[in-house]
Amino acid sequence: MAVGCECKNCLEEPINGCCPGASLHRMAYNDKGLVRIQPGQPIYECNSQCSCSSECPNRIVQKGIQVDLCIFKTENGRGWGVRTLQHIKKNTFIMEYVGEIITNEEAERRVMSHQGNISHFVNHSCNPNLQVFNVFINNIDERLPRIALFSTRAIRSGEELTFDYRMQIDPVDTESTKMDSSFNLAGLPGSPKKRIRVECRCGSDSCRKYLF
Repeated sequence: MAVGCECKNCLEEPINGCCPGASLHRMAYNDKGLVRIQPGQPIYECNSQCSCSSECPNRIVQKGIQVDLCIFKTENGRGWGVRTLQHIKKNTFIMEYVGEIITNEEAERRVMSHQGNISHFVNHSCNPNLQVFNVFINNIDERLPRIALFSTRAIRSGEELTFDYRMQIDPVDTESTKMDSSFNLAGLPGSPKKRIRVECRCGSDSCRKYLF
């Protein structure tokens, strides 16, 4: 379990570094709620043990989706996708990747899986506009992060949201990086035991031609 802070103002006057400082990390957000740390570094938000309110500037992911999004049918055989209905600033929290981690065999057995959210419709791109960060709130076990997607640049209204299913980042934080770099193996089609060659249709200039 996480240990709560006693700050009156977590951003301007963090006692003992607030929750990030207690875990030997820096505050992840600026005064506008935008992430300011590099990918690969974990985010430690304030939690249920803290003295601060729900409006604390160190509570971003736990507030849930704050951006207007919609699901749409793609035109090039990529199935469903997600686009934004509003302009998004760089480094904005978009959504949490939520769902069960199950095997392909279990998915086949169930036929329909009912656990998850809109993040499951976000498509891959070799040049994405979203980046994964590992987030810790009430649980600080580095093996069990919450997976959050933040914008890597300004995104226009109507633009499709994508992230790299095979992202590789610099090893700043060992456990956090392990989860990020193997994200496609844990939460997306394909596994280290049974690889399926999947053609990439992202259309970017830097396309790797295959997802896996």
